[in-house]
Amino acid sequence: MSWIHIDDLIGIILHCINHDNLKGAVNGTSPNPVTNQAFTKTLGTVLKRPTIFPMPALVVKLLMGQMGEELLLAGKQIRPKKALDAGYIFKYKTLEEALINAV
Repeated sequence: MSWIHIDDLIGIILHCINHDNLKGAVNGTSPNPVTNQAFTKTLGTVLKRPTIFPMPALVVKLLMGQMGEELLLAGKQIRPKKALDAGYIFKYKTLEEALINAV
């Protein structure tokens, strides 16, 4: 599953604005996608809470509909190739770093 810290998303947007050579869609995601299980485990570690199960698919579908299914359950590993090729350097390279800062 793809994720990104808000600071890096804003950083990518500003990088695109300041670099005329970037054309077309640029993926606003971390270069390090994780599984739902890894996300849940890392979040539990950061929050110092036990995690037994990742979020059930039914809950994702009920809360977020098709968008949640596509973003969280499809298992697509989207990477920010254009942003990286254009020289963007991520501030938060790992999910744990991003979550520690965000929570």
